[in-house]
Amino acid sequence: MTASTLIYGFRAVTGNLRANPDSVQELFIDGGRTDARMRELRGLADGCAIRVRVVEGGRIDGMVPGARHQGVVARVAAGAP
Repeated sequence: MTASTLIYGFRAVTGNLRANPDSVQELFIDGGRTDARMRELRGLADGCAIRVRVVEGGRIDGMVPGARHQGVVARVAAGAP
């Protein structure tokens, strides 16, 4: 598997999806969030054919402990802009 890193938060993830969608390997979203912002992000990911995993918020907390992730984490290719 290609080396990867995690990015989180709506601004970082959305910006990366728009600027460099090929770098995004998969997207993790909090299944408890169904607001407009999350639906928009999900639609963007679906449009880019990005694998989306709907998970519990606790799993996301474990992926990026202490971070203000807003319920969104993306695994991206290491070194991607």
